[in-house]
Amino acid sequence: MTTQAAIAFAGDRIWSTTLAQEAGEVSARAWEQQVDSSIVHPLALLVLGVSVIWMFAAPRGRAIWSILVIACFIPVAQRIAIVELDFNFLRIIGVCALLRLLLYGELRTIRIQLADRLMIALVGTVVVLSLLRGGAGEAITQAGAGLSFFTMYWAGRGLVRTSEDVRQLMIAVGVVAVPVALFMTIEQLTGRNNFSVFGGVDTYTILRAGKLRAQGAFCHPIIAGVFFACLLPVSVGIILSRARRTAVLLGGWVPIGLGMVVVVMTNSSTPIAGVLIGLLGWSVFRLRRNFGICIGALLVLGLAAHFASSRGLHGVVFNRVDFTGSSTGYHRYLLVDGMLKNVSSWALLGDSDPGYNQSFQDQTNMYVITALTGGLLALGIQVALVVAAFRSAAAGIRSSATRDGLLTCYGLGCAFMVACVSFTAVACFGQGAFTWYALLGALVSVSQSVGGTSFPADRPRTGGGPPRPGTRPGGAAARPREGGSADKGRSRGAAS
Repeated sequence: MTTQAAIAFAGDRIWSTTLAQEAGEVSARAWEQQVDSSIVHPLALLVLGVSVIWMFAAPRGRAIWSILVIACFIPVAQRIAIVELDFNFLRIIGVCALLRLLLYGELRTIRIQLADRLMIALVGTVVVLSLLRGGAGEAITQAGAGLSFFTMYWAGRGLVRTSEDVRQLMIAVGVVAVPVALFMTIEQLTGRNNFSVFGGVDTYTILRAGKLRAQGAFCHPIIAGVFFACLLPVSVGIILSRARRTAVLLGGWVPIGLGMVVVVMTNSSTPIAGVLIGLLGWSVFRLRRNFGICIGALLVLGLAAHFASSRGLHGVVFNRVDFTGSSTGYHRYLLVDGMLKNVSSWALLGDSDPGYNQSFQDQTNMYVITALTGGLLALGIQVALVVAAFRSAAAGIRSSATRDGLLTCYGLGCAFMVACVSFTAVACFGQGAFTWYALLGALVSVSQSVGGTSFPADRPRTGGGPPRPGTRPGGAAARPREGGSADKGRSRGAAS
């Protein structure tokens, strides 16, 4: 039985590819009644409740664990609908993260950067142009997606600020990866997804070209693989930083090993390509001081390949990259090609009804979606946001005072590079919001902190865990004694 499903709710657009099930049946429950109705499973509600409590009670550096748990174990179909506004559980926990930052005054210690302004401009541009183009209904839909992206960005920006925060995040990833890899292996062996009890994912595992594509609680197999592929470069940085053995094991080797299991279980070329891109990024670590020259050379080579090929650079990439023998790269080529050949149709306000290109029915490219929802202006802002993020990373790498900070910042830069490339082959929806936007926010914050230019001493607050180590009760930073451990650590880092 072959089914084509395309469902959109509250800005989270879920597209399933053409599914060919050898069992002869496709579970319709995953896609039924997805609009304007609450879907709440008691177990999912319990997990949400505990995650919300943890979000407000945990120390700042560990509060993001709540988002990680919801993303990995609760499908986005679990949601509470208020009138015509849908709040899936991932969106709810993202809003809670933003509320925490506001209530505890943790945003006051953040110095606004260009990336912050561009993030606000991107969300605002898409919503305003959607209102002008399609009216209030479409604007509300895009505002729902914008809320997910906005809250994930500020969660990463406000909750992950230092190298130690990154290590704590990756230790949590290592712990969470154990059950995720186990459930996806079981799904691959049995062809049944145990998370289907929550709705939003099919009971029977997607089969394409004779290969099962496990997805667990994630909204799509590619999103599941990309989620872990993007985090692997961060683990490499932790391993190389010579951190504590526990951190190296749980935050380094475990995420790498089990993350690779998840990538393999998805049977998708995009996550595999992401892993290779991360390795490529680390392979040129010694060239980090000459990245400007390297990027210039890559741009020249890319332009040369684009004009030398009859199908352009996107044709060369999408038509030739296939690690599983079942990729749909030609569709992605047509999607980008259709966008480039119809610029006049979407450049001004975007396009709500791009029926002139059949490939637009399945929009598996984040940048194409940005162009169609926010026009050339939104696409330009998104590209500028990517550039600003990498400029922040470059500044952090150059000014890092310690080896630990250098490797953490570089690992996050590689992780974001994997995300930027991976989302040319899949839409940024569901758990993908964490993968792209939370990583982006964390990259900007950590890049500031490793260079010693970011956060003043924490101000007094009423909750949310103890103050940062090294601060007095009044909020002032404790001054290290001359020749003390802080100076020694700084000297060792600078020397290495």
